[in-house]
Amino acid sequence: MSIFTSACGGSGSSSTDPQLAELNALYVSADAMIERLQPVAFTDPSMAPISGTASYAGYFLGQMANTNDNLSDSLTGEMDIRVDFADTEMVSGTVFGILDDNGDAISGQIDLTGGILDRDGDPNVDATLSFEGNGMLTDINSNNINLDLVFEGDFFGADVAGVAGNILGRAESNGTSQAVGGVFIAEVPDSE
Repeated sequence: MSIFTSACGGSGSSSTDPQLAELNALYVSADAMIERLQPVAFTDPSMAPISGTASYAGYFLGQMANTNDNLSDSLTGEMDIRVDFADTEMVSGTVFGILDDNGDAISGQIDLTGGILDRDGDPNVDATLSFEGNGMLTDINSNNINLDLVFEGDFFGADVAGVAGNILGRAESNGTSQAVGGVFIAEVPDSE
């Protein structure tokens, strides 16, 4: 069972609630992507391209540390990442279509920016890619949630076909701040 499936508290079974069915569909798609990328070795960062671009499509799961407030305990969404291997600000993209742990739509998006690739790093020891994610979201109860996140991960495959890693950061809402942790995974779509 992957972190995405375990986040919804199940094994990918269907739901009759349309909102939960949509959330479950995101988990199932993310799990399928994990299955495709899991047996693939890390990309040696020194062998990553030094020019050109790559676009990735994938999934985001953020978990709030405080489960006793009136905010959603988790945020799940889709993400698009564009990497420009020749640029010093190499990552751009968004996390969108965000749903809370009940499958309710969260308005807003998380903008992905920055990006540093440690070409001398060892992905078996530490993350070799990091970038930022910032956004203002509004939940179903009209709570504004300001996110300030760092994405840390690695590329996968000889041709940098995938990227995955962890998310760390803070969420602030109604004057209260809490930690956010999570995971992300994305791959180059088949059409590229």
